[in-house]
Amino acid sequence: MGRPARGMDHVAGLLRRLLRRVALAVVAAQAVTAGALIAVDSWRKRMRPREATFPRTEAADLPLGESTVTVYTYGTALYEDMLASIEGAQERVLFESFIVKDDEVGQRFKTALIAAAERGVEVFVIYDVFANLVVRRAFFDFPPSVNVVRYPALKPGMLVLDVRKSGRDHRKLLVVDGEIGFVGGYNVGSAYATQWRDTHMRVRGPSAWELENAFIDFWNQHRAPVPSQLIYPIRGMYLEAIDRASEHISITQPYFIPDRTMVRALLAAARRGVDVRVLVPAASNHVITDWLSRGFYAAFLRGGVTIWRFEGAGARSAPRTSIACEPDRQLRGQRRDLRSRCGAAPRAGLRHRPLERVAAHHGRVGAARHARETDRAASRPSAPAVVTSRVPPPHESQTA
Repeated sequence: MGRPARGMDHVAGLLRRLLRRVALAVVAAQAVTAGALIAVDSWRKRMRPREATFPRTEAADLPLGESTVTVYTYGTALYEDMLASIEGAQERVLFESFIVKDDEVGQRFKTALIAAAERGVEVFVIYDVFANLVVRRAFFDFPPSVNVVRYPALKPGMLVLDVRKSGRDHRKLLVVDGEIGFVGGYNVGSAYATQWRDTHMRVRGPSAWELENAFIDFWNQHRAPVPSQLIYPIRGMYLEAIDRASEHISITQPYFIPDRTMVRALLAAARRGVDVRVLVPAASNHVITDWLSRGFYAAFLRGGVTIWRFEGAGARSAPRTSIACEPDRQLRGQRRDLRSRCGAAPRAGLRHRPLERVAAHHGRVGAARHARETDRAASRPSAPAVVTSRVPPPHESQTA
């Protein structure tokens, strides 16, 4: 009895070692493949730099209830209006960005924020430390008159590979005096001014209160340690909007890697006759995400989803996230109790202004649709919906 048992234990040990080696080999192969893709992509960008030449719509004012909305698709025009708003601030400036480069544009923003604080305006700044690891730390040294929250690079839970604890502060907000608000996909930097196809919006009027309160909520959460957020409300809003759509769904995304729930929702919409269109860059600034994104194409094409590839903006440009459904479908939320969750803290707390929701006007949707149609003129479908064979590699269709 003892000898057979020892033999079985020996076989089990061999199998465990074999499985471990196979798992390590798979992980190593993936790491090598990813490294090779990044190296080749970097070499290609250095050897064959591309000039960004893409169509853009001129910024135009459109009505939004009692407010006015302007949609931007070109960074230079956006930055000039943002800086003008900061320079004209009388009471308070709330500035939040995922990335702020230490270059000409970044320095202009920093100078404008400090100048506003020196003339007595309340200035509050939020930036993501991890996203700016390549930026000189000294660049983010502000005088005491500027209140700063640095969203940490590492948070509890990340070291044990808890994905839900690894979220970044990817928002880009600017609110001035509670009357003018900017929100969208543009980070702050010289390259984004001319080389990046993105979408941003300015809101003037009572609707800017929404953006101000969003900033205040985040500030009051993170000026002292609080539990990490494990759910993301915007994802639920996207899914509900997709489920309610009856005519069309238009999505722009630079890194299109949907989870299973999002895939099922988009395919279900296509099956019930909704015109589902997804606009992605032919080549984004992250080659790994390009290849991962291509893995979803076959299922979407078989399911009737049209995928457009934006080609005219160069390898570093990408349309940012937006989802638009038919304009007569509105999601209305309940007003939350907008108070600090943290109590006393070393950094200044922010108080909310009176807030009333303003119903969306068709003009905002019309502006977004006009921008999408301009983008589509610089794009082409990746393949007809009936084609489900080979998916072209990320850089195959990029224009010279």
